[in-house]
Amino acid sequence: MNYEIMHGPSFAVARVLLQQGESVRAESGAMASMSPSVEMQSQSGGLGKMFGRILSGESAFQTMFTATHGPGEVVFAPKTPGEVRALT
Repeated sequence: MNYEIMHGPSFAVARVLLQQGESVRAESGAMASMSPSVEMQSQSGGLGKMFGRILSGESAFQTMFTATHGPGEVVFAPKTPGEVRALT
């Protein structure tokens, strides 16, 4: 899995490149675009985790993106324009 942050700092997005079988998880509603080879599945992660995310201001659900039909890409964008940073 590789990623790059593009179009920053004001309108930044994160482009994630997935090899077949690789997955990435994101907050529900963060996906701006994805290639046809990527499938997505929504998850709540159980009641405890769901309530914890709600209390911290995050979405109750998360989405798992998996490259199932060869390599693919997913582009993520924040809900409001702004900078995107990688946490390592």
